[in-house]
Amino acid sequence: MEKYKLNYINKNINKLKYIKDNNILNNYKNVKINTKDYDKLNFRENGIEYVKINSKMTNIVKKLSNKNDIKLQNELEKNVEKFLINFLKSKSKDGIKNFPDNFTDILIVESAIRNSDVKKFNIVDSKVNAAASWFHTDWWEGQSFTSMIISRFNWLKKLNKFGPKKYTEISNLNEWSCYWDSKYVELINVWIPFSETTEASPLIFSDLNNTEYNDIIPYTYKINFGPNKKDYYYEIATRLKYNKNQKLYTKKDMKIGEAIIFKSNKAPHTAILNNKIKIPRKSIEFRCLVFNFDREKSDNSLNKLYKSKNK
Repeated sequence: MEKYKLNYINKNINKLKYIKDNNILNNYKNVKINTKDYDKLNFRENGIEYVKINSKMTNIVKKLSNKNDIKLQNELEKNVEKFLINFLKSKSKDGIKNFPDNFTDILIVESAIRNSDVKKFNIVDSKVNAAASWFHTDWWEGQSFTSMIISRFNWLKKLNKFGPKKYTEISNLNEWSCYWDSKYVELINVWIPFSETTEASPLIFSDLNNTEYNDIIPYTYKINFGPNKKDYYYEIATRLKYNKNQKLYTKKDMKIGEAIIFKSNKAPHTAILNNKIKIPRKSIEFRCLVFNFDREKSDNSLNKLYKSKNK
């Protein structure tokens, strides 16, 4: 067990809505994090699993560590999709079609390069983000899929391979919501480091087995965009409330050739900054929609909608 000082938790704390007591977050300042038992975490039970990627992916990641470009990212994305399918198959004796959560399709909707020192990280034709700064989930189980995707319209272009055009363009909100919310959806991240060390900003998780549903607090925030930052939409996100029963884990000093697969809509995660380490942490993460496209269930839901309209 190691004790980390998570003092960054205070940053912009007043911007969080619907969290009346700031102390419930500040208690993470000197929390103990388990660095020894990480390999024991299981994707099914804990929502997190440490894995080693194959040699082909490792070679691509090594190239990314020296020179990044879109072609390399796209090549890695194709391999990540195959790797994730095989990973999920390995969790089921009967294969992915009969996976316990009944996942039938995988779609990578976006990728992001992250760095613990963004100001000094110059990269062409690529989106570079800072490491996460609070424990959070990318959405939570109580939120419908359409309420999450409503602020991520770029995902719809990729989703059109799974549905008719009228369900990838929001012309009829009721039908659109009914179609997509009839799917069982999970958001899974594949996180891959491509720096010499990850100690400058290690990834930290709260074990699902010790995270209470009431500890995950939804909130909204406003995102401005456009040439003059006058256009905006409201993003929905969550923060983790401190609970002494939570168990936090981190994998120390990950190397190239390693990765973490986790349920990003269920397993609270964050990253911390260690200013003593001079080598910035560089990583790339892929957000993957893993879901069950049950055509019969979708049709039944739409039929119910039509019947209720015609009454």
